[in-house]
Amino acid sequence: MTVAISKSTHARVHRAEMAYLESGAGDPIVFLHGNPTSSFLWRNVVPHLDGLGRCIAPDLIGMGDSDPAPDGLYTFAEHRRYLDELLAQVGATSQVTLVLHDWGGALGFDWARRHPAAIKGIAYMETIVRPFSLSELPAPVQPVFAALRSPAGEKLILDENLFVEKILPEAIIRGALPRSTTSTAARFGSRGGACPPSSGHVSCRSTASPPMLSPRSPATAAGSPVRRSQAAHSGRIPEFSSPAPPSGFCRSWPNQTEVTVPGRHYIQEDSPHWIRCAIAAWYAHLEDQ
Repeated sequence: MTVAISKSTHARVHRAEMAYLESGAGDPIVFLHGNPTSSFLWRNVVPHLDGLGRCIAPDLIGMGDSDPAPDGLYTFAEHRRYLDELLAQVGATSQVTLVLHDWGGALGFDWARRHPAAIKGIAYMETIVRPFSLSELPAPVQPVFAALRSPAGEKLILDENLFVEKILPEAIIRGALPRSTTSTAARFGSRGGACPPSSGHVSCRSTASPPMLSPRSPATAAGSPVRRSQAAHSGRIPEFSSPAPPSGFCRSWPNQTEVTVPGRHYIQEDSPHWIRCAIAAWYAHLEDQ
């Protein structure tokens, strides 16, 4: 069942408007979405958790209802710069719980690495926790991601809209996206420019950066924020996880609760009930500590 949540609020961040959803009160619980989605991905999770704390679900720069980056750059460093400022503006600065998915997970673990004293806990699912090789991905998607990292990758994403038209629906069990997602998907329909105001302002280029930039091995990731974000983990920070590659590496972390739910990559579409129940139970344990 879909539950409506509040309309987007906007904040002025580095010459751009960034959108975020907010509900509830208390310690901040920040939900960071992946690529090529938006805070809409959390629509069946957040409304059931706003009794736990102050839930904040941003649209990353260039995605959802957030403006395109004025300079057209969507590197990891630029995403981080916009997210840092937004979290500072909304007051997510202490006792922060991060709920992370996909590209939002790489950003979130990096934020936790740089703000360890601010972290209350981290829940992560289907996300980037360390550099990984192509061979660690499921066999059916390896050719797709090899193509995205090739010279043809930009054309596949910007001209053929590969992420929205093919990768996104195939990474959900039921395949077809809910009709209400079409306005979100439509935002990625023009090469490098803004789509009509009725579908939000977004640059298709924003969805091209994550698959091209995500480190695939320790050798190619030397010095990258994703590699350094491993330092965010410590035995002090309670964590909740839903398995994702490389799950064996994640399972070596102490002080962690793991829950397995039905789903493909966008598991918020497949198992929102199980996700919100698991997070609620885990979060109650954090409150008891």
